[in-house]
Amino acid sequence: LAALLGDLTEDLAMRSNDAIGALLNASFGNATELIVSIFALRNNMYDVIKSSLIGSILGNMMLVLGSSFLVVGLRNANINSGVGFNLRASQYYCSLLLLACMGMIIPSVMFVAYPNHEQVNTLAASRQISVIMILAYVLYIVFTL
Repeated sequence: LAALLGDLTEDLAMRSNDAIGALLNASFGNATELIVSIFALRNNMYDVIKSSLIGSILGNMMLVLGSSFLVVGLRNANINSGVGFNLRASQYYCSLLLLACMGMIIPSVMFVAYPNHEQVNTLAASRQISVIMILAYVLYIVFTL
C-alpha cells in the first residue's frame, strides 16, 4: 500500500509544479500510517498508534531532514560554492519539527508529573495540542504555496 501511494504521489507530482508535488507528497506520503492508526484505534490498540506516530516522526522528519542537511553540507563544504540551504525553509522545517516533538513530550511529562491524574486531564491536553499541530500544518501549507 505504501509503495502504491508513493508511486501515485510521484506521478501526480511530475504532472504539477514543485510546490504542489511537495504538498501532495507531504500530505499523502503517510497515508499508510493513518490507515494503520484508524484500524488500531477501532481495536483499542493505543500502543500501536503511539509507536506508529513516533516512528513516522523519527523516520520522516528527523532522519530525512537530518540526512538532507548532512549530504548538502558535505557536498558543498566550500562556503563560496553558491549552493546552500534556503534559510527560510530550514527555519520552517525546524520549527515544525520542534512543535511535533513538543507535542509528543508535553502529554508524557504531564502523565508522569501528575500520577493521580485528578489534577490534570492529559487526554484533553493531548487533544488540544493535536489541534494546534494540525492548525500549524495547515498554516504552513497556506503560507508556503
